[in-house]
Amino acid sequence: MGLEGRGYVGKILYVDLMNEKIRTETLDEKVAYLLLGGKGLGTWLLYKLSRPRENPLSPNTPLIFATGPLTGTSAPTSSKTCIVTKSPATRTVLDSYCGGFFASELKYSGYDCLVITGQAERPSIIVIDDGEVDIRAAEALWGLTTVEAEKEIRKSLGKDFKTMVIGPAGERLSPIAGIFSDLRCAGRGGAGAIMGSKKLKAIAVRGKEPVQVYDEREFNKMAWIAYRTLRMSEATARSMPVFGTANILLVVNEAGALPTRNFQSGRFEKAEEISGESFREELWIRSYGCSLNCPIACSKIALIKEGRFKGTVVDGPDYETIFSFGSNCGVSDKNAISYANYICDMYGIDTISFGTALGFAMECYEEGILNKERTGGLELRFGNAEAMLELLHQMGRGEGFGPVVGQGIRRMKKLFAEKYGGDPQFLQDIGMEVKGLEYSEY
Repeated sequence: MGLEGRGYVGKILYVDLMNEKIRTETLDEKVAYLLLGGKGLGTWLLYKLSRPRENPLSPNTPLIFATGPLTGTSAPTSSKTCIVTKSPATRTVLDSYCGGFFASELKYSGYDCLVITGQAERPSIIVIDDGEVDIRAAEALWGLTTVEAEKEIRKSLGKDFKTMVIGPAGERLSPIAGIFSDLRCAGRGGAGAIMGSKKLKAIAVRGKEPVQVYDEREFNKMAWIAYRTLRMSEATARSMPVFGTANILLVVNEAGALPTRNFQSGRFEKAEEISGESFREELWIRSYGCSLNCPIACSKIALIKEGRFKGTVVDGPDYETIFSFGSNCGVSDKNAISYANYICDMYGIDTISFGTALGFAMECYEEGILNKERTGGLELRFGNAEAMLELLHQMGRGEGFGPVVGQGIRRMKKLFAEKYGGDPQFLQDIGMEVKGLEYSEY
């Protein structure tokens, strides 16, 4: 017996956008068993296909959507999409993940991995329908937000298609652009820019073949045990379903580890106002599991009930987004944090990188390196939620000071030193990035 019937479907799909060539390759059994899940398989493919010192935005850079042997099965919490490529932010290996149902649907359509190379001549979409693959023109989708693009795709192809899309940030090749699926974001490292560089607006997939396992009875028994373990844990059965991933915010704050005002402090004096408990009481209206067979349901739907954003329905925010736009920017307004998350989802922006870069810009403003003249009139002081939201809109539209922050902290440090006379060592000290990737909360 080969890989088929053991959690894998045994095929890798290759799509060359430049030459519009489509081919499949049998997944080597020895390779699959040496690697751990989609991350291992995707990284192996990246190593195999990449050229040394190649620019990440080169058409030759592979963009890989990988699944693992549990993806699409009844195993709980096992069906996130793993995206592997070369990061435009760090210029090294990138693996990024998101929920949604794309990975499971890719398996159901007959493929363990999708590998995309080349650059299309015009904006395009890859359509995979039960194993049949087609590259189609997508000029009408270019420039649309992520939500608008997903809506148009399902209107055209059918509601049962699962999608991966980029927003305007990815089209503009921002190194902090993510790839989105049902508002779930593979945000870290700029995978959206890689997709945009290939002029690929979206991927849509639909399949119907279930994933086969070697011993279905024993597998279902083990899956049931895994479910029971999750349902018996305080964190996954009670805390996260109720308070989301923000369930830890107050604990982290008490430990002195909640990044505040560009990581100047580990304690935020208004932490209670942005805690999971506070969001649940005032904004969250529904919980849901973001991917196949996830019983935790830590994802939240928020309804902004007052202010100028009244009536806006928002996905989230999660803990990392609350930190990045909240404590790290000195903002305690839950409505503003939620709306910032909404803007990022629409334009296709990684909330962690943008919020961390914004915190850096705010400290530069407080230190006099930036001023209103240099920011286009924005007063980027800690706690200024209005300036934060306006800057996000500018980033999404490619206007004003937004694209400056959208290029990430490493490039900002160089610009502020060369153009505004900032001290390079001071900028290095306060710029929270490693190898070009902005810090996450941890």
